[in-house]
Amino acid sequence: MVAAAVQERRATEDDAPKGFKQTEIGVLPEDWKVVALGETLAEAPRYGVNLAGVARSGSLPTYLRITDFNDDGVLNEQGLVSVDCHPAEQNSLLNGDLVVARTGASTGRTFHKTYSSPNFVFAGFLIRLRPDHKRIDSAYLEAVTRTAYYRKWVKENSQRSGQPGINGRQLATLPIPLPPLPEQEAISGALSDADRAVRAVERLIEKKRAVKQAALHALLTPTTRLPGFDGDWETKTLGELVSIKAGEGITSLSISEAGSFKCYGGNGLRGYTERWTHEGVHVLIGRVGALCGNINLADGQFFASEHALVLSHNALANPVWLSYVLSQYELGRMSEASAQPVLTAGKLKQVEISVPPLTEQRAIAAILSDMDAEIAALEARRDKLKAVKQGMMQSLLTGKVRLV
Repeated sequence: MVAAAVQERRATEDDAPKGFKQTEIGVLPEDWKVVALGETLAEAPRYGVNLAGVARSGSLPTYLRITDFNDDGVLNEQGLVSVDCHPAEQNSLLNGDLVVARTGASTGRTFHKTYSSPNFVFAGFLIRLRPDHKRIDSAYLEAVTRTAYYRKWVKENSQRSGQPGINGRQLATLPIPLPPLPEQEAISGALSDADRAVRAVERLIEKKRAVKQAALHALLTPTTRLPGFDGDWETKTLGELVSIKAGEGITSLSISEAGSFKCYGGNGLRGYTERWTHEGVHVLIGRVGALCGNINLADGQFFASEHALVLSHNALANPVWLSYVLSQYELGRMSEASAQPVLTAGKLKQVEISVPPLTEQRAIAAILSDMDAEIAALEARRDKLKAVKQGMMQSLLTGKVRLV
């Protein structure tokens, strides 16, 4: 048995390319180490403190909770609160510290404190990791916590009978790849450059969305008119512009990930099917459930399920313009109380709308559609940059690409 185990280990080692070695976390360069996370810390992992939050104040520390940052470690600045105290250092974050969510669906989520972050007191459901900067670059450690390997390790080590959870002792045992410090810094620098590129596009997306929202408010009321249009707007009910009918029933077995025709439900695209119910451009409104009142626009030949109300417009309305108009109404509030919310065609037909001449509707729709196309292009660019960064992480954090 021992001889067989030695032979198996040698075969595994032989499988590693020249200059690399097989480790417990995969193939790594020969000059890299695999160490437990706890060996790279200046002190043992520490839990936060549970305090009452107060309104955000520049004179008080900011209270960092699990809900204040997302899976990418980005702060939700709008939701931050302060704490009316000046706690000891052990409850605060220094630049370079990381915190890890230790319970619930967010278990393993991390945030990295940098010079641009507020002065934080961290909450009780967070664990602080204070890196030993002589051994590990804190931005490199943050990058490790963004990898699929880390997420898999957290999932395997946080399973409990109730909700997921992890503790400081477990975190300290996490095996991590450890290149020489200069290479760590080069890796984190390259990934930070990629992050900055993503954030720049995300800021541009936010700006474009704000511009579009302002345009919606301006163009969908008669107070702001496009050049060359001066005809009167009329108030009409939705029932004067469209006929409204629910789609047809369909089972999940008839819907697949690929097919000839798109299949729409109450919340948008459900998949594809081999027959269609409607043709042309139609506004769809979610009819039932928590997202009833949800607006979608379908084009071409498509299948609409019974969970969607299909609006078939007449000569008085442009469907693209109408989709933008209805997106500004809180139609879900019109749902009737039952076991679950239901939106009826009868109530929708009574909705009053300010209607410009058809030519102006088309012009408004074109402007807003161009804005949506620009936002969609930026979102695609952002997603591509994120994919590039993920590829960089896979290459840099396994030593497949060396920067020094």
